[in-house]
Parts: sequence; structure tokens; C-alpha cells
Amino acid sequence: SLLRLSTELAGFPAFGDALFHKQQVEVQRHVPLLPQWQLALHLSARGGLLMPLGTTPRPVTVVDRFFLGGPNSLWGFRTNGVGPREMRHTEDGRVNSKTPRDALGGDVLGVATIGLSCCLPGKLKEYGVRGQVFASAGSLQSISEIGAAGAAAGGSMGTTAR
Repeated sequence: SLLRLSTELAGFPAFGDALFHKQQVEVQRHVPLLPQWQLALHLSARGGLLMPLGTTPRPVTVVDRFFLGGPNSLWGFRTNGVGPREMRHTEDGRVNSKTPRDALGGDVLGVATIGLSCCLPGKLKEYGVRGQVFASAGSLQSISEIGAAGAAAGGSMGTTAR
């Protein structure tokens, strides 16, 4: 089991050009369903909230936001492939529709994963190789768009080794 909490406070009381409060929580639970972990259930969830501070909040920069997608985030999606996006612009400010959209990140993050893993037979078991199947779902939004549609889901099968 795992419980991880983190807090980031930027610009407090008046240092730097950022002023925000960022909270994250992550929980994991691993449950053996058969003796010696031959079959195991894995559950995890992660959430986060980024709030501007102050009477006249400063804009939060892209690098301070949450991003979602890719390995160890939301499997089945490109790295930073989920969430608000914006068209790329050329150097003279025109929209370049031939290039991919840039990830903007988000202020509100939620992702959950459920999985099953099992020992594989023969030599694979001796080397600690396990089969896995799992599904994930998540959402990343700006704080002004809470409640708008924007969830993503993915799933996969694979192997892991110790």
C-alpha cells in the first residue's frame, strides 16, 4: 500500500513571479488473490489541484501545470497526450495547421488504474516475469472548465520483470 501527499507553494509570500498552491495525492493498493502472489489485484488513483493565490492572481505558467498521458501516467496515450491543447503558431504568429497541437496542461487532474497480474509458467517464473492486464481512466482540465466533458480511458496487456 502507498499513500503519497505533496504540496507546492510558489511565490509565498512575495518571492518570484509565480503565485500558486499545488496539491497532489496518490494512493495504491496491491492485494494477493492467490497464495505467494500468483494472482494479484492492483488499484491506484492520483489526483491534483492547482490554485492561483492572491487578490490579483498571476497566470500560472505551462510548466507548473499537471500533464497526463504516457507510461506511468495514463497508458495507451502519448506522453502529455491528454488534456487541453492549442494549435502551434509560426514565428510570425500564424496558425500552423500541419503541426501537432501543443499540450497546455491542466489545473485539475484525476486518474485511476485497475489491474491484474499473474506469475507466468516455467523459466519465466524463475526470472520474475509476470503477465499483466489493466485499464486506466483519467481527466485533465483547466479550473475554469470543471465539469466539462474531457475524460480519457485506455487499457493494455503486457509483461513485467523484477
